[in-house]
Amino acid sequence: MKLREKLKKLTKKELLDNLSIFEIKMPQSALKDKMIEGVAGFVQNKENKDVVEKIERKAKLVKAIVNFYGVISLEDIRMVLEKSLKSSIEAEELENFINNFYMIKGKLSYNEEKKLYTSLNVQDEQLDKIIEEINKMKTLHYNILPLSELLRYSDRNYLGKLSGMERIEKLIGEKRFARLIVDTKNDNVPADIFKNIFSEITTETKEQAQQLADEIMKFMNNIYLWVLKGHSPNEIMRNFKEKKIGRNDPCKCGSGKKYKKCCG
Repeated sequence: MKLREKLKKLTKKELLDNLSIFEIKMPQSALKDKMIEGVAGFVQNKENKDVVEKIERKAKLVKAIVNFYGVISLEDIRMVLEKSLKSSIEAEELENFINNFYMIKGKLSYNEEKKLYTSLNVQDEQLDKIIEEINKMKTLHYNILPLSELLRYSDRNYLGKLSGMERIEKLIGEKRFARLIVDTKNDNVPADIFKNIFSEITTETKEQAQQLADEIMKFMNNIYLWVLKGHSPNEIMRNFKEKKIGRNDPCKCGSGKKYKKCCG
């Protein structure tokens, strides 16, 4: 949809908010059509096209960050943005941008009590559990994907590029596969996830069912998890193996506990 058509759907207040982002100033009394005409003219100006594209990419990236990490604070969104775009961003400016820009409004959720932005894929009943698990990972850094891959998550239905995903999707079907990803990211109990899958799939023998369950579990360990700040369980385990840890050193899972009292 062209920008002009998108702008026509905005209320006058929303349009004014977006004009401020494009640094276009118009009196409050200006007619909406005149405002749209002004924005359209601004966008069509060759010198401004790059500015508009950067703003729209920034909006796309904000959505991608929230979808990829699931639950994240404004400060952490800013940190990931700065690392991804290699430029500094003011927190107040970013907050205004997220709350007002038409490409973002309604695409994310915001928990006022906890001051956290959440993906629309986060299940309400799992939110507190996810936050609790993330808070245990205080020393774990966010897994920051290459920019081109991270941007794909602006579509909240994007499932990622994961080892073995084509085979699992073929085995259990597209819809069940998508639900498997979402349920796993929401930190649902694996037993419940398997129960849902096998309530809809039949296998000829128990051995076949066990083999399928093993394959699914192996795949689940490749999924980037919200509770692990975008890391997969397999990544965390590889870090354990690659670096020897003293028993009194902080556990590399990010819990903040000593290794001997955590995963040791």
